Order: sequence, then structure tokens, then C-alpha cells
Amino acid sequence: MKFPPKKRGSNAKRHWRVPTVLLVAVIFSFRCTPYNRGKGALAVVGAGVVNNASNKSLRFDILKFTLKQFCRELTTIGTPLRLTDDQPVIGRYFAQECESTSLEDLADEKIIVRFSGRGYVWTSATGRIGFEAPGLIELAPDFRVFEDALHVYFRPTLIDTTGFRLIGVESKLSEAAIAVSGVDEAELGARIIAAQLNRGFTAIRYDDGYTDFSLGLVGAGEVPFRPFAISHAAHASIANGRTEIAPATTDLLGAFAVEKGEEIVLSLHLEGAESVEVSIVSAQAGERLLDGYITSGASYRLPSGELVATSHLQREQPLQLRKTVPTGEYFVVFRYPVPSSPISEPLANLPARIDYLLQVGPAL
Repeated sequence: MKFPPKKRGSNAKRHWRVPTVLLVAVIFSFRCTPYNRGKGALAVVGAGVVNNASNKSLRFDILKFTLKQFCRELTTIGTPLRLTDDQPVIGRYFAQECESTSLEDLADEKIIVRFSGRGYVWTSATGRIGFEAPGLIELAPDFRVFEDALHVYFRPTLIDTTGFRLIGVESKLSEAAIAVSGVDEAELGARIIAAQLNRGFTAIRYDDGYTDFSLGLVGAGEVPFRPFAISHAAHASIANGRTEIAPATTDLLGAFAVEKGEEIVLSLHLEGAESVEVSIVSAQAGERLLDGYITSGASYRLPSGELVATSHLQREQPLQLRKTVPTGEYFVVFRYPVPSSPISEPLANLPARIDYLLQVGPAL
């Protein structure tokens, strides 16, 4: 099955670095920069202004801007899938389209997000499952100011994933297991996607000018989990997170844009597995890998000529890949081959837990 190419435009290429002079953009600038203590947005706008229930226009403008960033996040790198905040990643969803709509009635402050895309999940009970999942989510926003930070919570009130369609399974055994369990394709898809969407998401604007964004609801006084500290102010942080893959499985990040004279910097740390293969590939090669993995479970290796950069990440040995590349779009590919160690080796079949920081910026 061939998928249509992901819709991309000039505004979607570098969503962490969209220049603007609007007040709303000052409040919610999504460029990841190191902390720089100073007079922040809350000090200028004032917590009372944001919390004022009668000031609905400003509040709704903030919501619309944040939802625009959410859609860019969803379509740029791929969203990790997990059932709850404290569960490991079990797959990834790649949105091809995402659109947010604000309801006209400001008294309700409801926002609807429509999306479509495809993805994959893996569990020990079912193996790898590839799927298509258009859907709709209705969100009720909630503003809270905690000391030096403004939290904007987006709590789901309605989720519709009835368009879910299974398009690939790892083996006939997976199909049989699904049939025996009595769970049909739509029900399985609704369970996976709804569990992710039910987590909601949070935007946090700190009073020192730094803005963070996280899937799930981040509590007062807490910060989103980030395995790496941002160390290069000149580099935009595309992704800073953690994934987990099983033997003979793959995970991909992308496609993300790189402009002329820029480099890709990928910082990595591995726990559990002995080693995993890490590659940077063009968007064209990444799309082929993704399509094959979703529809057939193929986890093959690209010809060496199609690898922009590649390395082996070893357990507890931090690695940094740095590569200056031509203008274009790229994927990062994590591949966990079938372990070569004997089955008696205690670490032979452990999951691979990978911490990653993906940055793009001027070549140093």
C-alpha cells in the first residue's frame, strides 16, 4: 500500500523557530532555548490578565496559537504512543494532516482537532501492528498560574477514532490472537489511540521567557521529562525524549527539515540492550522504511549508499552523531537486530531504552 506524501510547507519546516512579533507569539514561542533569566511574558502581561475570566479574547488567542504548534509537533517528528504517562513507548503515530478549529462560542472554550495518519505499535501479545487512524478530539482548555509558570492544560472531552483500520500485522499468529480475543480492528484501534489522546497535553510558559510543551498533563510545580539538557543555544531542539524497542523491531523519528549550512546533532544513551543501530537517512528513504514497516513489518537495512550517517549505540556508552547535510528533510532510524548472543545471555533479549536529543542548527 502506498501512502500519499506528507503535506509540508514553508511554515511547517522549522516550527521551533517561527519568527513573529505578535503578542501571542511572545507568550508562546516554541523555540527551545536555554534559560535566560529576565523579565518574562507573565511579568509583562500579568497573571491576573491571563486568569481573568472576562478576558476571553486574549485567552482564546493563546489557545489557538498553542493548538497550531500542537499540529506542527504532530506532523513533524512522529508522536510516541504509550498507554499511560508511566508506561514505556509501544509505538509511534505519524500524522499526515492535522487541523484545529476553535468553536465560535467563547463561553465554552472548546477546540476541535482533526487529524489523519498512520503508525505502528508493538506488544509481546500481538507483535507489531501497523494501522491507519483518522480521528477527532475535542479539548477543553484550562489556565493555571503556579508561581513563575503559566500552565495551559488541554483536557479531552470527546475522542472519535472510529476510522481506525488495521493494515499490517507481524504474523498470522497476531491476526489469530486478535480474533480469539474478540477485539475487532476498530475496537483495538480506538483503545490504542484513545489511550494516547486521553492523556491530553500541556503548554508551560515560564516567567523567564522559556516555553515547554508536553503530551500528558504536567502537575503544578513539575516539569516535563527531558533526558538531555539543552547545551547549544544556536541549535533548535527538534526532539528530546525516550523510546523503547524490542528485539527485531524499529523506531523512526521524522521527517524533520534541515536548511542550507546546517548540521544534524544527535545525542544518544542506551540502557537494557547490548547495542542498537542508529542511522540518519533522507526523507525519501525514511518514508520507504516507514511504509514497509507499517504494512509488512519489514525491518530491512538500507543500502550503504542511502545512509547519510550510521553508527552502533552501545549500552551505557553515550554517543553523539554530528553530520552536516544538504538542504532537505531527514529521518532518524533506530533498529534493534535480533541479538547474536546465546539465549542464555541475561541481556540478550532485553528491550532497548534509548534517550535521544535531536538538534538542528548552524554547522560548527
